[in-house]
Order: sequence, then structure tokens, then C-alpha cells
Amino acid sequence: MSGNYVSGSNWGTGTGGGLSLSGGSWWLHNVIVSNNTATAAGHANDYGGGLYVAGGLHDYWGVLVVTNFARTTSAAGLYFASGTNRLMNCTITRNRGMGLTGSAGTRLVNTFLVGNGYGDYGGITASAFAYSCATGLTDGVNGNITNEPVFLNAVGGDYRLAKGSVGIDCGQNAEWMIGALDLAGEKRVKDGIVDLGAYESPNKLAGILLEVR
Repeated sequence: MSGNYVSGSNWGTGTGGGLSLSGGSWWLHNVIVSNNTATAAGHANDYGGGLYVAGGLHDYWGVLVVTNFARTTSAAGLYFASGTNRLMNCTITRNRGMGLTGSAGTRLVNTFLVGNGYGDYGGITASAFAYSCATGLTDGVNGNITNEPVFLNAVGGDYRLAKGSVGIDCGQNAEWMIGALDLAGEKRVKDGIVDLGAYESPNKLAGILLEVR
């Protein structure tokens, strides 16, 4: 799945308000998951307001997960019940509940997991993160950072990085980024090193060399 929106106040009567995956192998690239709700009778199984996954092997590249909700507050954004789930350059923020509940196979690289309403993550430890930004991490360990990302206008829905953000040029490059675009259609790597999150900062002079005489 590439270049899609899973949005518009989808309402799941159980797990996975926006999308529910069971087994198999999925690849989500440059996808926005927003404004979805999971709810069930008695609220016993309303997990994954944005996305619910059970089993399988799944990759998420450049995915934005924002303003989702589940009545079980530990599962508003992403809920990984099981399986292998590999996130790279994702932004998970402002969900009305926990941002991500993971399992043993969860791995996050170059990812922002910040500013969610009921904690940012559960079910995983700091060892699941590399070159990422989240609460509870240690600055500098495995390339992780802890400062606020400084989005251009999160309230207005602009999750690109502002000038001076600590997330600029501090990620880990991967082969898939060669020739790839970010969620806004901009070059995925502009200055030789990828930014954190789903967007490259617009405050760059990509590929321009200035010679001062």
C-alpha cells in the first residue's frame, strides 16, 4: 500500500478502526493514518484506533499516524498484538490515547513517537528503538534523541520539521531511500543523511553547493 490515506473518521466496531491486518506480509509506504476510532461493546477489545495487527511480517516506511482514538486508552494509534512490525521514518503523534502498543517483533528506526495522549508506547522497551525520538530513551544510545522534534505546525496538521529541529540529518540511511520521496513528495534524502520522521525538512538547500569568494 503506497500513497494512501486511511482517514476520515473510520469507525471500527472492535479492533482496527482504520485498518486491521492478520497474518501475511504488508508494506505501507507514504501512508497517512488519521482520525480513526476503534470501539467495541463493553470496550473489551477496542484496540488499534488507527491500525491493528496480529501476526505476519510488515514494513512501514514514511507513515504518519495522528489523531486516532480507541476507547481502550492503551491502543489509540497502532496496536501490534503479534508478528514482526518494522517501522522506518514514521511519525506517530497526537493520538488520543497511547501512540503505539508493540510486541516482541516491533522495531522502530528514524521514527518520532511523541506527544500522544496516554503515553507514547507500551509493550516494548528502549531496545526496540534506533535513531528515533521518544520518551524514556537515553540521548545518544543507539542513535536515539530525546529533545522535542519541533514540527512546523502540528496543531494545523503540518508535521514537517522546523528549522533547527534536532531530527534533521540525524537518521540512518537505507537502500530503499535511493530515489525515494517523502510523504510530501519531496526528495527523501536531501543532505546525504535522512531526517527523522515521515517528512524531510523543507528548510534545506538540496543538492546546492554555494561557493563564496
